This record gives sequence, structure tokens and C-alpha cells, in this order.
Amino acid sequence: MLTMAKDMLGTAVRKLVTLPAATLGIVCDLLEKLADQEWVAALKQFLRKENPWVATGLLEDAGTITIPAVPAFDVSARFHEMTEKERKTAEVPIGWMGDDAKRLVKGLIEPEAQDASLTIYRLRKASVDGPIITELRGERDEQAILTTWSQMYEMMKTQGHAADWRPRLQSGWGIGCPNDMVFSMLVK
Repeated sequence: MLTMAKDMLGTAVRKLVTLPAATLGIVCDLLEKLADQEWVAALKQFLRKENPWVATGLLEDAGTITIPAVPAFDVSARFHEMTEKERKTAEVPIGWMGDDAKRLVKGLIEPEAQDASLTIYRLRKASVDGPIITELRGERDEQAILTTWSQMYEMMKTQGHAADWRPRLQSGWGIGCPNDMVFSMLVK
């Protein structure tokens, strides 16, 4: 095994001395990264002409927002479908809600919520709720993926009216996960 390593090392050195200085810098950078097994696996894929950095999963992290503490919150008064006229002046315009969301908010009043940091995600492809919840959980603590309706509302307030949503979310859909239920809303 030592002989094979010497042969490989000799071959590598002979090839390295022929490289231009700029390329040698890149090779040195790569050699440092190869101490990490993730980079070794990625290099193997690259050498097979596969892209090792293809985005996987349904969700892409789009940033974090800090939400201040929120007093007791009447969810059903704020989360409901609005007419076009209502949406023009609403603090948070909502044009559509799914049946599950409507059922869950009916008569719901949440107690005070503490300040929180919420991570915003973009969906990479269309999906039903189950796989999204599974991916949100990942290796994290159960409480790490939950938010309250009031915190979700506060996040939506920072987005402004529908025309202002697109630059931040870069999509026509927003996703929330209050109390382990993913919901989506169409942004027009």
C-alpha cells in the first residue's frame, strides 16, 4: 500500500509542476477542502460529470425575520378571506384560505406569544403539506418548526400588500406552519 501511495504521490507531483500558477492556486484550495469528506464525495460526483451541488429537498432558506412579542390574538378576526375592496385597505390582505385553515381559525384566540425568529422558505416545487412538514422537522426539535398564528400575521404585515410580496418571496405563494399545519396563500 505504501508503494502505491508513493507512485500516486510521484504522479501527482509530476503533474502539479506543469500547471500554471493560477491553476496551482485552485488545486491548493481544493486540496485543503478535501480534508472534509463532503468535499471528497462532491469531487467524486464532479469527476463522473454529475453536479454535486444540485439543490435537493422541497424548501430553500430565504432568510430570517424577527417578530416582536404579540399580545393575545383573535385569529379568526384577522385570518379570513377578504373581498377585493377589503384587501385594498387591510393590514394583511388575504384573498384565499384553504378549508383546513378556515376550520382551524374559527373562533380561535391565542394567548400572548413571545418574540421569535422565523425562517422564511421558498418552495422549490409544488408539494402537498406532509412532505413539507417532514422536511421542516428534519433533525430539529419539534418546537423549532412551530409558530403561532399571531407570529405569522406579524410576518405577513412586514410583507405589505400583495404587490410588495413578490420581491421578497419571489413567488406567488407564501407558506406558514402555525401549530404543525402548513398553509399556503396565493399572492396576486
